[in-house]
Amino acid sequence: HWNGMAYCTLLPLAAIQLRKAIQIRLIPTAIKYSFGLLVAAVLILLILVKAYPGLLGNGRMPALGKNDITLDMCGWRSFAQDFTKQFGGKPTVVLTDYWFPAGHLNFYLPEKFQVMAVGPLQNIHQFAWINDIQRSLQPGGDAFYISVSNFYSPPGPVIKNAFTSIEPVVKIPQWRSGKIVRYFYIYPLRGYCGGIPANGLIAGTP
Repeated sequence: HWNGMAYCTLLPLAAIQLRKAIQIRLIPTAIKYSFGLLVAAVLILLILVKAYPGLLGNGRMPALGKNDITLDMCGWRSFAQDFTKQFGGKPTVVLTDYWFPAGHLNFYLPEKFQVMAVGPLQNIHQFAWINDIQRSLQPGGDAFYISVSNFYSPPGPVIKNAFTSIEPVVKIPQWRSGKIVRYFYIYPLRGYCGGIPANGLIAGTP
């Protein structure tokens, strides 16, 4: 999908070919097959993402769902609802250590949860700038660290040492066609005592 926009440069060529076809009231066979292939691909993708009864990747804990790309496209909205219902008492900061899942969390969680990615620049990407314009951690405040099993990464030493205590992890399952395909790991962090820069940039493992 990174190079998907490059295909926009081919649109004028496709338009020229379609203009010729329209003049003779025919749709080229190649266009028909291309459209059929596109529709079939979309239908297969929707079935895999929404209804496939199992995993396309790792089926073992704690990294359940690793390498299953369909999990990138489902489950986030329901997780946000479950997380808000269970932990949505007051505004707080949500920490993670990678731009994924930080981008998904930032989009789906309510605004009262300020998502902050912590780690080296190559891991947190644009969050090095986003972190600076959002509410930062406050001394003595609480936070949550969230990881997903398909990109399993528990809190590292920097995050552990930045809080006085970490409560036992809470696991929220993601279901698909009656089977658990992924877990969201939530670590409640208590008593921030400093050590994490406002922009979230640190060297090494957070």
